[in-house]
Amino acid sequence: MSPVYFRRPIPANIHELTMILKFYNIDLLIINNTLYTSLPYINAAKSLNIPVLVFERGNNIYSKSEIKKSKYISKFLAVSNFVKENMVKNGV
Repeated sequence: MSPVYFRRPIPANIHELTMILKFYNIDLLIINNTLYTSLPYINAAKSLNIPVLVFERGNNIYSKSEIKKSKYISKFLAVSNFVKENMVKNGV
């Protein structure tokens, strides 16, 4: 299947996102952003058992909710060792 690219604004409503993922028959969700701005996408993918790949770009301080949701991510790709070390330090 060909890639489907989503650009903001995409509805943050989990139900609508789930319907979009189903409609396009998405089998892998790649988030080219950071974890904390992508929670609705992660929740929608989790509800459909779709694996999620996240590019992590920043030196972020993660909330408890974000740390919990990070467990649903199939794979993180940190853009640098600094970002990776920050993720590990914060429990992501």
